[in-house]
Amino acid sequence: MARPTPLDLPTARSLEAQLRARIAPCVDVPVFSPDECARIVGLRDTLGFDIAPIVDRTYRSATERAHVVDSEVRKTERTHILATPATRWIFDRVGAILEGVNQKVWQFDIDHFEPFQLLCYPAGGHFDWHSDLADRGIAALRKVSATILLSAPDSYAGGDLQILDAGKEITPRREHGRGVFFPSFQNHRVLPVTSGRRDVLIVWSVGKRPLR
Repeated sequence: MARPTPLDLPTARSLEAQLRARIAPCVDVPVFSPDECARIVGLRDTLGFDIAPIVDRTYRSATERAHVVDSEVRKTERTHILATPATRWIFDRVGAILEGVNQKVWQFDIDHFEPFQLLCYPAGGHFDWHSDLADRGIAALRKVSATILLSAPDSYAGGDLQILDAGKEITPRREHGRGVFFPSFQNHRVLPVTSGRRDVLIVWSVGKRPLR
């Protein structure tokens, strides 16, 4: 690693220009067909689900976090999807797309996926502002997150994903099977679903070292 040197104004301007050209708050691309979305949602029937928790910020530990269910902050049902012969195609598809997006936009060092999560937002389901990046545990190694919409956009109302970028709320378009990829440090939320059901696949990619 090179020793830092004083930053002059021309170099600072050049770095800023490169940053504006390279960093994007999110990228949305097609990932699955409607039939493939239905196959993924169907895994909920065989794998079951639980109520998704949040991190308990009052829990004090140097090495771990406690989790609690708080419907005021988050109301959604969760199914874990592990990489098995039956689900490998899902991981392969997402992995190929995420690799291409990351190399083009952010260039993070990514090595692994956490288990995917299939989330169901029923009427009233929501998730308040939060970041996927944490200060300890595997979540401290997250690099790029993705939310892939598995429901038809006209099958539910409300439930928009919003990403905070420089104080502005970005609302990506809703399209069946389309994924929204964004750096895991980006604050984001899901507005309350007012009717119907919103199903999404959640992806967290991680690297061996944080913030790289």
